[in-house]
Amino acid sequence: MPQQKSSPKSKEYVSQETLEKLTFLTKSFAEKWKEMGIIVTSDCRIDMDNFKGIYSDSSIQSDKHYIEKQQSKFGEKDASFGIAEAVELLTTVIWNKTLGDNLVVVRASMFDDIANGVDHLVLEKTTGKVICFIDEVSSLDSPTMYKKKNKTPFRKDIKYGFTIENDKANLKELKNIPVFYLGTPGSQINWLTRDLAETISSTPTKREISLINFYLGSLAMQIMERSLEKDAKELLKLIPETILSEMKKYVQKTKAKK
Repeated sequence: MPQQKSSPKSKEYVSQETLEKLTFLTKSFAEKWKEMGIIVTSDCRIDMDNFKGIYSDSSIQSDKHYIEKQQSKFGEKDASFGIAEAVELLTTVIWNKTLGDNLVVVRASMFDDIANGVDHLVLEKTTGKVICFIDEVSSLDSPTMYKKKNKTPFRKDIKYGFTIENDKANLKELKNIPVFYLGTPGSQINWLTRDLAETISSTPTKREISLINFYLGSLAMQIMERSLEKDAKELLKLIPETILSEMKKYVQKTKAKK
Protein backbone atom coordinates (compact mmCIF):
# COMPACT_ATOMS: atom_id res chain seq x y z
CA MET A 1 0.00 0.00 0.00
CA PRO A 2 1.45 3.40 -0.92
CA GLN A 3 2.02 5.74 1.97
CA GLN A 4 0.26 9.08 2.33
CA LYS A 5 2.58 11.97 1.56
CA SER A 6 0.99 14.37 3.99
CA SER A 7 -0.46 13.67 7.40
CA PRO A 8 -4.18 12.86 7.37
CA LYS A 9 -6.57 14.70 9.64
CA SER A 10 -6.60 13.26 13.11
CA LYS A 11 -10.32 12.51 12.94
CA GLU A 12 -11.29 9.86 10.42
CA TYR A 13 -13.97 11.02 8.02
CA VAL A 14 -15.18 10.62 4.45
CA SER A 15 -15.17 13.87 2.49
CA GLN A 16 -18.06 14.85 0.25
CA GLU A 17 -15.75 14.74 -2.76
CA THR A 18 -14.69 11.18 -1.93
CA LEU A 19 -18.26 10.06 -1.41
CA GLU A 20 -19.46 11.59 -4.67
CA LYS A 21 -16.63 10.07 -6.73
CA LEU A 22 -16.97 6.57 -5.26
CA THR A 23 -20.76 6.68 -5.56
CA PHE A 24 -20.59 7.74 -9.23
CA LEU A 25 -18.00 5.11 -10.19
CA THR A 26 -19.81 2.31 -8.33
CA LYS A 27 -23.12 3.26 -9.92
CA SER A 28 -21.45 3.16 -13.34
CA PHE A 29 -20.32 -0.41 -12.74
CA ALA A 30 -23.81 -1.32 -11.44
CA GLU A 31 -25.30 -0.10 -14.72
CA LYS A 32 -22.70 -2.07 -16.68
CA TRP A 33 -23.55 -5.29 -14.84
CA LYS A 34 -27.28 -4.73 -15.34
CA GLU A 35 -26.66 -4.63 -19.09
CA MET A 36 -25.14 -8.11 -18.67
CA GLY A 37 -28.24 -9.32 -16.84
CA ILE A 38 -26.64 -9.12 -13.40
CA ILE A 39 -29.18 -7.27 -11.27
CA VAL A 40 -27.53 -5.23 -8.54
CA THR A 41 -28.51 -2.10 -6.64
CA SER A 42 -27.00 1.29 -7.52
CA ASP A 43 -24.21 0.68 -4.97
CA CYS A 44 -23.35 -2.64 -6.66
CA ARG A 45 -24.91 -4.90 -4.03
CA ILE A 46 -26.72 -8.08 -4.99
CA ASP A 47 -30.42 -7.17 -5.03
CA MET A 48 -32.34 -9.34 -2.58
CA ASP A 49 -35.66 -8.43 -4.23
CA ASN A 50 -34.46 -10.16 -7.39
CA PHE A 51 -34.67 -13.49 -5.53
CA LYS A 52 -38.47 -13.49 -5.37
CA GLY A 53 -39.41 -16.87 -6.77
CA ILE A 54 -36.16 -18.33 -5.48
CA TYR A 55 -37.12 -17.65 -1.87
CA SER A 56 -40.54 -16.94 -0.43
CA ASP A 57 -41.60 -13.36 0.21
CA SER A 58 -41.74 -14.11 3.93
CA SER A 59 -38.14 -15.38 3.89
CA ILE A 60 -36.86 -12.25 2.14
CA GLN A 61 -38.86 -9.99 4.45
CA SER A 62 -37.50 -11.84 7.47
CA ASP A 63 -33.97 -11.20 6.23
CA LYS A 64 -34.74 -7.50 5.73
CA HIS A 65 -36.05 -7.27 9.30
CA TYR A 66 -32.83 -8.91 10.47
CA ILE A 67 -30.83 -6.23 8.61
CA GLU A 68 -32.83 -3.41 10.20
CA LYS A 69 -32.42 -4.91 13.65
CA GLN A 70 -28.66 -5.31 13.30
CA GLN A 71 -28.17 -1.85 11.80
CA SER A 72 -30.04 -0.29 14.69
CA LYS A 73 -27.54 -1.93 17.04
CA PHE A 74 -24.35 -0.61 15.51
CA GLY A 75 -25.80 2.67 14.24
CA GLU A 76 -25.54 2.91 10.46
CA LYS A 77 -24.92 6.66 10.58
CA ASP A 78 -21.88 6.30 12.82
CA ALA A 79 -18.63 7.71 11.35
CA SER A 80 -16.96 4.30 11.36
CA PHE A 81 -19.83 2.91 9.29
CA GLY A 82 -19.28 5.64 6.71
CA ILE A 83 -15.60 4.79 6.41
CA ALA A 84 -16.28 1.05 6.14
CA GLU A 85 -18.83 1.72 3.40
CA ALA A 86 -16.37 3.93 1.50
CA VAL A 87 -13.68 1.25 1.74
CA GLU A 88 -16.05 -1.33 0.24
CA LEU A 89 -16.93 1.03 -2.60
CA LEU A 90 -13.24 1.65 -3.25
CA THR A 91 -12.57 -2.09 -3.46
CA THR A 92 -15.48 -2.53 -5.87
CA VAL A 93 -14.12 0.18 -8.15
CA ILE A 94 -10.47 -0.93 -8.06
CA TRP A 95 -11.10 -4.62 -8.78
CA ASN A 96 -13.53 -3.97 -11.62
CA LYS A 97 -11.47 -1.16 -13.12
CA THR A 98 -8.15 -3.03 -13.21
CA LEU A 99 -9.26 -6.67 -13.64
CA GLY A 100 -12.59 -6.16 -15.37
CA ASP A 101 -11.49 -8.01 -18.52
CA ASN A 102 -11.28 -11.23 -16.51
CA LEU A 103 -13.57 -10.69 -13.52
CA VAL A 104 -16.92 -9.43 -12.34
CA VAL A 105 -16.78 -8.16 -8.76
CA VAL A 106 -20.01 -7.25 -6.97
CA ARG A 107 -20.90 -6.52 -3.37
CA ALA A 108 -22.72 -9.15 -1.35
CA SER A 109 -26.30 -8.48 -0.28
CA MET A 110 -26.62 -6.54 2.95
CA PHE A 111 -27.96 -9.70 4.59
CA ASP A 112 -24.89 -11.76 3.69
CA ASP A 113 -22.62 -8.85 4.60
CA ILE A 114 -24.02 -8.76 8.14
CA ALA A 115 -25.05 -12.38 8.75
CA ASN A 116 -22.23 -14.19 6.95
CA GLY A 117 -19.35 -11.71 6.93
CA VAL A 118 -18.95 -11.52 3.15
CA ASP A 119 -18.45 -8.16 1.42
CA HIS A 120 -17.69 -9.09 -2.21
CA LEU A 121 -18.10 -11.91 -4.68
CA VAL A 122 -15.36 -12.38 -7.29
CA LEU A 123 -16.54 -14.16 -10.44
CA GLU A 124 -14.41 -15.35 -13.33
CA LYS A 125 -15.90 -14.20 -16.65
CA THR A 126 -14.75 -17.16 -18.76
CA THR A 127 -16.28 -19.81 -16.49
CA GLY A 128 -18.96 -17.77 -14.73
CA LYS A 129 -17.89 -19.30 -11.42
CA VAL A 130 -17.36 -17.53 -8.10
CA ILE A 131 -13.68 -18.05 -7.34
CA CYS A 132 -13.67 -16.39 -3.92
CA PHE A 133 -15.37 -14.10 -1.44
CA ILE A 134 -13.73 -11.01 0.04
CA ASP A 135 -14.23 -9.65 3.54
CA GLU A 136 -13.05 -6.08 4.11
CA VAL A 137 -11.41 -4.58 7.17
CA SER A 138 -10.90 -0.81 7.21
CA SER A 139 -7.48 -1.17 8.84
CA LEU A 140 -4.13 -2.73 7.96
CA ASP A 141 -3.01 -3.72 11.44
CA SER A 142 -5.75 -4.51 13.89
CA PRO A 143 -6.94 -7.33 16.17
CA THR A 144 -9.96 -7.70 13.91
CA MET A 145 -7.80 -8.35 10.85
CA TYR A 146 -5.66 -10.87 12.75
CA LYS A 147 -8.70 -12.68 14.06
CA LYS A 148 -10.35 -12.90 10.67
CA LYS A 149 -7.24 -14.17 8.90
CA ASN A 150 -6.36 -16.75 11.51
CA LYS A 151 -9.50 -17.80 13.36
CA THR A 152 -12.46 -17.56 11.01
CA PRO A 153 -13.40 -20.29 8.48
CA PHE A 154 -11.52 -20.38 5.20
CA ARG A 155 -14.77 -21.17 3.39
CA LYS A 156 -18.17 -19.54 3.79
CA ASP A 157 -21.74 -19.76 2.50
CA ILE A 158 -24.08 -16.99 1.37
CA LYS A 159 -27.83 -17.07 0.78
CA TYR A 160 -28.05 -14.50 -2.02
CA GLY A 161 -25.50 -15.49 -4.64
CA PHE A 162 -25.21 -16.28 -8.32
CA THR A 163 -23.05 -17.74 -11.04
CA ILE A 164 -23.03 -16.73 -14.71
CA GLU A 165 -24.39 -19.38 -17.05
CA ASN A 166 -25.15 -18.86 -20.76
CA ASP A 167 -24.49 -15.13 -20.30
CA LYS A 168 -27.15 -14.88 -17.60
CA ALA A 169 -27.05 -14.68 -13.82
CA ASN A 170 -28.15 -17.96 -12.24
CA LEU A 171 -29.43 -16.96 -8.81
CA LYS A 172 -28.65 -19.44 -6.06
CA GLU A 173 -27.26 -20.06 -2.61
CA LEU A 174 -23.49 -20.45 -2.68
CA LYS A 175 -21.74 -22.87 -0.36
CA ASN A 176 -18.17 -23.62 0.65
CA ILE A 177 -16.53 -20.72 -1.22
CA PRO A 178 -12.99 -19.61 -0.26
CA VAL A 179 -12.93 -16.27 1.58
CA PHE A 180 -9.99 -13.90 1.86
CA TYR A 181 -9.51 -10.76 3.92
CA LEU A 182 -8.38 -7.36 2.71
CA GLY A 183 -7.26 -4.51 4.91
CA THR A 184 -7.46 -0.93 3.67
CA PRO A 185 -6.51 2.04 5.89
CA GLY A 186 -9.84 3.79 6.39
CA SER A 187 -8.04 6.84 7.75
CA GLN A 188 -6.55 7.37 4.27
CA ILE A 189 -9.74 6.85 2.25
CA ASN A 190 -9.84 10.45 0.98
CA TRP A 191 -6.20 10.39 -0.12
CA LEU A 192 -6.59 6.98 -1.78
CA THR A 193 -9.66 8.12 -3.73
CA ARG A 194 -8.26 11.47 -4.83
CA ASP A 195 -6.28 10.14 -7.82
CA LEU A 196 -8.83 7.64 -9.13
CA ALA A 197 -9.87 8.12 -12.75
CA GLU A 198 -13.09 10.03 -13.29
CA THR A 199 -14.80 7.31 -15.37
CA ILE A 200 -14.77 3.50 -15.43
CA SER A 201 -13.67 3.47 -19.08
CA SER A 202 -10.49 5.46 -18.42
CA THR A 203 -7.08 3.80 -18.46
CA PRO A 204 -6.18 2.69 -14.90
CA THR A 205 -4.16 5.32 -13.06
CA LYS A 206 -0.92 4.68 -11.16
CA ARG A 207 -2.92 4.83 -7.90
CA GLU A 208 -5.38 2.21 -9.15
CA ILE A 209 -2.61 -0.11 -10.30
CA SER A 210 -0.77 0.38 -7.00
CA LEU A 211 -3.91 -0.50 -5.05
CA ILE A 212 -4.75 -3.66 -7.00
CA ASN A 213 -1.15 -4.86 -6.68
CA PHE A 214 -1.38 -4.30 -2.94
CA TYR A 215 -4.65 -6.27 -2.77
CA LEU A 216 -3.25 -9.11 -4.88
CA GLY A 217 -0.13 -9.23 -2.73
CA SER A 218 -2.27 -9.51 0.39
CA LEU A 219 -4.22 -12.40 -1.14
CA ALA A 220 -1.03 -14.16 -2.26
CA MET A 221 0.38 -13.87 1.24
CA GLN A 222 -2.75 -15.38 2.80
CA ILE A 223 -2.71 -18.26 0.31
CA MET A 224 0.94 -19.07 1.02
CA GLU A 225 0.76 -18.60 4.79
CA ARG A 226 -2.07 -21.09 4.99
CA SER A 227 -0.84 -23.42 2.20
CA LEU A 228 -4.01 -22.92 0.17
CA GLU A 229 -2.47 -23.08 -3.30
CA LYS A 230 -4.73 -25.94 -4.44
CA ASP A 231 -7.86 -24.33 -3.03
CA ALA A 232 -7.18 -20.97 -4.67
CA LYS A 233 -5.62 -21.99 -7.99
CA GLU A 234 -8.06 -19.86 -10.03
CA LEU A 235 -7.20 -16.82 -7.94
CA LEU A 236 -3.46 -17.43 -8.22
CA LYS A 237 -3.73 -17.24 -12.02
CA LEU A 238 -4.65 -13.57 -11.70
CA ILE A 239 -1.66 -12.60 -9.59
CA PRO A 240 1.46 -11.45 -11.48
CA GLU A 241 4.55 -13.63 -11.03
CA THR A 242 6.52 -10.68 -9.65
CA ILE A 243 4.04 -10.32 -6.77
CA LEU A 244 3.92 -14.08 -6.13
CA SER A 245 7.71 -14.25 -5.99
CA GLU A 246 7.94 -11.32 -3.61
CA MET A 247 5.27 -12.70 -1.28
CA LYS A 248 6.84 -16.17 -1.34
CA LYS A 249 10.17 -14.75 -0.15
CA TYR A 250 8.42 -12.73 2.56
CA VAL A 251 6.44 -15.72 3.86
CA GLN A 252 9.53 -17.95 3.88
CA LYS A 253 11.48 -15.32 5.81
CA THR A 254 8.64 -14.89 8.31
CA LYS A 255 8.32 -18.65 8.88
CA ALA A 256 12.10 -18.96 9.35
CA LYS A 257 11.97 -16.47 12.24
CA LYS A 258 9.35 -18.51 14.15
